[in-house]
Amino acid sequence: EGIIENSDTFYCGGKKNVSGTDINCHLRSGHGTLDVEGVIAQSCNVGMMDIGEEMGVPLFYKYQKDFGIGEKTGVDLPNEIDAANLMYDEENIRTTELATMSFGQSFNTNTLQILNAVAAVVNGGNLMRPYIVSQVVDPQGNVISETKPQVVRKVISEETSDIMRQDMIATVEYGTGKK
Repeated sequence: EGIIENSDTFYCGGKKNVSGTDINCHLRSGHGTLDVEGVIAQSCNVGMMDIGEEMGVPLFYKYQKDFGIGEKTGVDLPNEIDAANLMYDEENIRTTELATMSFGQSFNTNTLQILNAVAAVVNGGNLMRPYIVSQVVDPQGNVISETKPQVVRKVISEETSDIMRQDMIATVEYGTGKK
């Protein structure tokens, strides 16, 4: 969307005041100044709140929907449920909700939705229909049915996906995922 660049910096003093309420970063002493990679690698809540604020509610909500959060994935398992009734409607996302949603709180999802969204972030930006069974084979080895990968929609560009992949690698190289 051109809202931020990976080189942009954000200051974390350990908390951010949002509509009169202090919302803490997990590192209460603060991270200091971080670029976008650092915000992601260090799981900086304050940096994510700043990024969410720059996005604004309409764009944040759009991407939440584009990534399939709260929606059925279409996986080949019976009785999949969505979390749509547990999600905020766009008009009910206020400043505080946007702030906490930006670092992964204040909304509901299931593990498969999150895995699918993260996969789209790193696979070139394609939200895929997940599946469990790739082939059904009879006793003679003949393929009776086969499931092929299916793109549901493009959610981010290849370039953005490349940047995000590198930022997420940083999380395990020197960030909160190192251990």
